[in-house]
Amino acid sequence: MWKGIEITRGVDSTTHSQFDDDTCLFGVASMHEAMVIKKVLDSYSWATGQEINWDKSEIFFFHTEVGSQRAITRLFGIKIGQLPGKFLGMPFFVGAGKAEIWKGLLDGCKAKMEGWKTKWISLAGRLLMLKTVVSAMPIFPMACFKLPGLVIKSMQQKMRKFLWNGNQEQDKILLMAWDKVCKPKGGGGAWLRDWRLINEAMGAKLEMGKRHASGRTLGMGDHRWIPSPPSR
Repeated sequence: MWKGIEITRGVDSTTHSQFDDDTCLFGVASMHEAMVIKKVLDSYSWATGQEINWDKSEIFFFHTEVGSQRAITRLFGIKIGQLPGKFLGMPFFVGAGKAEIWKGLLDGCKAKMEGWKTKWISLAGRLLMLKTVVSAMPIFPMACFKLPGLVIKSMQQKMRKFLWNGNQEQDKILLMAWDKVCKPKGGGGAWLRDWRLINEAMGAKLEMGKRHASGRTLGMGDHRWIPSPPSR
């Protein structure tokens, strides 16, 4: 029997997870479990005619003896992966408040604005660049993780300077408060995306999907992703 792993208490064990064309398999680090998984994969290949690309596959161990690692690795004929690893540019594991994890995302956004500052771009052009390019870059990470406030604050400071000055490093007079810039045009703003609100919205969507799948209801303010409604 394929046991899988229990990710957290009070939930059923997990044996697999799929995203796009990638599949992650989970199991106890024992030869018996490994043989069961290998049999399942061989049966799948026989039934569908599809071959598993072992050269592109990796196996990760946690708190497992070296001897067991070698035996299981020989059974599958694949290499041992190294942590911390990344999938679609995102780290497998993210600790709470680890701002350094997001350095790649920040550097990517900064590099975009750095390349634009040498070009003659109007205020409207810079606003369009921020809306269509920079604001879209963190969408996938925000759909997976809650970004630290320090990361959001740092990035929005760079975006604010680039918008008004054409340079993310120079300090000049800001013509409008950032929270107003992010308001809809009908409210006097430029409707630029607020990273903090996007992160909360993406997290709420993820939680709603999880609860819908499990048949549970979702009440406002009963989860860390969803802020409590303002008091009147």
